[in-house]
Amino acid sequence: MISENILLLGTLILFLLVPLDSRAQGDTARATFAGGCFWCMEHPFEKLDGVLEVVSGYTGGDKQNPTYKEVSSGETDHLEAVQILYNPSKVTYNQLLDAFWRQIDPTDPGGQFVDRGEQYTSAIFYHDEVQRAAAEASRQTLTRSGRYDKPIVTRIRKATRFYKAEDYHQDYYKKNPIRYKYYKYGSGRDPYLKKMWADVETTATKWQPGAGYKKPSDPISSGSLAIICLLTVSSFSYRSSSDISMVTFSSACIIICNHIIVHTPTITYIQVCGKCYSTNHYSVISNKTS
Repeated sequence: MISENILLLGTLILFLLVPLDSRAQGDTARATFAGGCFWCMEHPFEKLDGVLEVVSGYTGGDKQNPTYKEVSSGETDHLEAVQILYNPSKVTYNQLLDAFWRQIDPTDPGGQFVDRGEQYTSAIFYHDEVQRAAAEASRQTLTRSGRYDKPIVTRIRKATRFYKAEDYHQDYYKKNPIRYKYYKYGSGRDPYLKKMWADVETTATKWQPGAGYKKPSDPISSGSLAIICLLTVSSFSYRSSSDISMVTFSSACIIICNHIIVHTPTITYIQVCGKCYSTNHYSVISNKTS
């Protein structure tokens, strides 16, 4: 009886020593990926059916409770990463791997896009042997696909303790949508993903008629108008009274650039890129008659 109690106690201690973030909870499991700046890694996973939570944080190093300043400056061995809580019955680990590869440049050994340093390199952190085997098979499949003309250097590492990043980093794309879009495009991530995955649907920003947006040539409802540049450092704005009826763009501009028209009860936001603004690729048509 005493030996059985000792065995049970030992099992309990071992269970408690396993980090909480590496244990599946009920019908859920965890996956951890590093793909450069974690701002750009949350949305692609949060949009997947079956993903319950995506948290930005730091992992892979020894320093306890690291701060963003320490990690981003390279003072620690941690990588910026996201940890995903998901329901395996709705989304598989292989589907998460597929989504991961489509957000990164797996051939870059020195960081990701504009963010340089070990702290921004890509990695898959596996939580068990099943995930490890799946990650290795997925990487091998991608290597054999011939999609890249350079070796894939994304590492596959055993998951260690994951530290949640500061609150202002969580859901950054929701809290600061304009800054997020500017950063994602300006860093080179969006253009790269569009180029590398042009043959398949990606999460890179794309102008799609009827996909929640309003075509630029459609009439605009009455109200004031603001034109906000997403791809230049300083935003510009154009405001008018309710006499605006239509905004048009050149055909080349519509094909190449991203234009989003969002209506609210009091204002209409038209987001255009700086190139279109500077080259007058758009025009505002007024209801007023001279």
